[in-house]
Amino acid sequence: MVNETVALFIPLLLAVVTGLSSFLRESVDLESAVNQRRASFPGFLSFLPPLGRFPAIHLANILLLLIGIRLIKDTATDSQTAIIGAIILGVFLLILPIIEIRSLDRILDERGSQWFYPRSYYYHCIAVFFLSLSFFGFVELQVIIINSLIFRGISVGGTLIWLLNRILEIMLIPSVVIGLLSLYWSLVCLNTEIRQINPKN
Repeated sequence: MVNETVALFIPLLLAVVTGLSSFLRESVDLESAVNQRRASFPGFLSFLPPLGRFPAIHLANILLLLIGIRLIKDTATDSQTAIIGAIILGVFLLILPIIEIRSLDRILDERGSQWFYPRSYYYHCIAVFFLSLSFFGFVELQVIIINSLIFRGISVGGTLIWLLNRILEIMLIPSVVIGLLSLYWSLVCLNTEIRQINPKN
């Protein structure tokens, strides 16, 4: 029953994210927002680059998909369902900018000889990797390490597990920080890239 619920949850979540992404692509004019220096969502998102409503909805999409991955991992009764669900949502996380940003084709045309262009997309991928790792990866990493130690015949006691937990907890904070900073730089670079394709700036 739980796996059937997960199987229904994934399309529902993807439908919501796709709807929000379509709204961004069709209704939010990023070039106009950058031109007019239209502030991002007021309050706690006011420090973001002036991209209008884009940052609020883009961050909401990312958060929905990360929570979806976490829920699937925690509720699926077999590992195959959890892995397939996480891969589907993970791929969707990676392609979010492609389906959200109408100006991406024009941004790509400006690439020239630069390898890592658009930089906004590469920062997005880095952010998604580290945030995904901080949301659900450390428990799996701990299980993999413990299983490999047991497989090699090494006795795993409470002290080793406690030490491993502390190390992974220490890794969690930098992972979240790197993910959030990369997400911020992704938006900063997107602002710059839109300015470069817009002759009015």
